Amino acid sequence: MNSLYCTAFVRTNLNYLDFIHVVESILAAKSENANIETEDLDIFIDKNDDYDPEKIDMIDGFLFYPYRMEINPTKGATQYKEALLKFIRRLREKNYDVVPACDFEEYLNSQER
Repeated sequence: MNSLYCTAFVRTNLNYLDFIHVVESILAAKSENANIETEDLDIFIDKNDDYDPEKIDMIDGFLFYPYRMEINPTKGATQYKEALLKFIRRLREKNYDVVPACDFEEYLNSQER
């Protein structure tokens, strides 16, 4: 597994297409078949096959959030991590629950930066 690969689970009440439009807006980029590529990020947005609203409030309930994003770098690690951190924070500012699952998730969840 690529140590920079990240999966992010997102909880929002938006429908799939509206959520994609929000991501496009945040990143100032257009999607192509639910894939959005920027200078630093390559993001694929998908409906989570395991989505189950009854399990969301359980331990590890994020695994049942409605959307899942698969994220890879398009450039170097430092720029990628900074861009991903900024992107996740922008989603959280919109009051979406976002849970990254990757080797550097502590960095992405840090409140100090």
